[in-house]
Amino acid sequence: ASSLVDGVDTADAAAGTNDVSIEYNAAAKLAYDVWRKQYPPPLKASQRVLLSAEEVAAGGGIDPAKFATFERNYEIVTVANIRAKRAARMYGGEAEIVTLGSDADTVALPLPPSFVPDTGTSVDAADVSIQYNAPARLAYDEWLAANGRVGEEFDDVKFGTFEQNYVAVSVANTSAKKAARDAGESADTA
Repeated sequence: ASSLVDGVDTADAAAGTNDVSIEYNAAAKLAYDVWRKQYPPPLKASQRVLLSAEEVAAGGGIDPAKFATFERNYEIVTVANIRAKRAARMYGGEAEIVTLGSDADTVALPLPPSFVPDTGTSVDAADVSIQYNAPARLAYDEWLAANGRVGEEFDDVKFGTFEQNYVAVSVANTSAKKAARDAGESADTA
């Protein structure tokens, strides 16, 4: 028999199958759901029916090719917006935000030149990995900007010291939040 205890299925927990992983493209899937509500496809009268359980399990009537196009466009727009916001934060001014239009699942956006590697490799072979210390690097950039040190040449030694402090504070904050949550209190963070 299975029951929920604190939101965890006891049968899954006993079997060691309580999977809490997040799909790599969860953000794109959530954005696609929001986008589809904003731009619903035109339906014929005969198509205005509820999806069966099998259809929902198979992706909720989502066309995989259309989602693949949307996902690619979503990634391009997301990276462009992050870069624009970072440039605005670092150099002042307004970030020019790009949005996806009604054809985002049918028309592929062209790749910006900065996305195309200059190593002669194909676009599909481009490295889109995120550095393991990206949160610390973003926090360091924000710290530089907050302290009037924008445009300062990057210093590996200073960043290394900042990163050690950032990790220590992050671990302390996370531990405090967990302890407070376990005790039913609110956590104070540094």
